[in-house]
Amino acid sequence: MSQESLLDHVLTRLQSFGPRPSASHKEREFLLFVQETLDHLGLQTEQEGFRAPATYTWAYLVFWLGLAQAGLVLPRIPLLSAISSLVLLVLEYFELSTFPLVSWLFRFHTSGNVLGKNGEDPEVVLLAHADSATTSIFFHPRFVTSPRVSLLLFIIASLAITGVSVLTVFFPLKLWFWIALPFALYQKSVTEGPGF
Repeated sequence: MSQESLLDHVLTRLQSFGPRPSASHKEREFLLFVQETLDHLGLQTEQEGFRAPATYTWAYLVFWLGLAQAGLVLPRIPLLSAISSLVLLVLEYFELSTFPLVSWLFRFHTSGNVLGKNGEDPEVVLLAHADSATTSIFFHPRFVTSPRVSLLLFIIASLAITGVSVLTVFFPLKLWFWIALPFALYQKSVTEGPGF
C-alpha cells in the first residue's frame, strides 16, 4: 500500500469512527485501528492503558456549582462562603493548569495509548490524541461558538465570587451579596441547563 493510499484509508476510517469520548468503547475501537495500521507498516506495537475520567465536565461542575453555592450563601454564612470559594478557586486553577486534582477523583474508566516503534532506537516518534472531547462541557452547543470566551466568563465569575466572599468576611456589607449574585446565577444557570 502506498503512502497516499494509506493516508486516504486512514482519513476515511477516521471519519467513520465519529466522536470518540475518552475511555469509551469508540476510543478503544479507534486504538485497535491505530495499532493494526502501525502493525501493517511493520512497526512493533503495544497498547498502554491508564485510568481516566469519561468526561472532564464533572470536575468543572463541582467547581462552578460549588462557587455558585458559595455566592448564594454569602449573606447567611460569609466565612463558609469565603473558605469554600477560595478552596474551589485554587482547585480550579490547578485543573486549568493541567494538574487535574479533581478530575483525578472521576477516573473510573480505562483509556489508552498505542506505542509503535521501528526498533530499539526509533528514528520517528508519532504522538496523537485518540479521544475527541465532545463530552466536555466546553463543547456543549451553548459554548461551541466561542469556548474561549465562555471559559473566560466562568473564570471571571469564579474570581468575582471569591473576591466578594473574602471582602464580606472583613467588611460585612449587604452590597457584596448583590455584587456576587449575578456571577453566582450565571454559573448556576449555565451549568444546570439541559444536558448536564
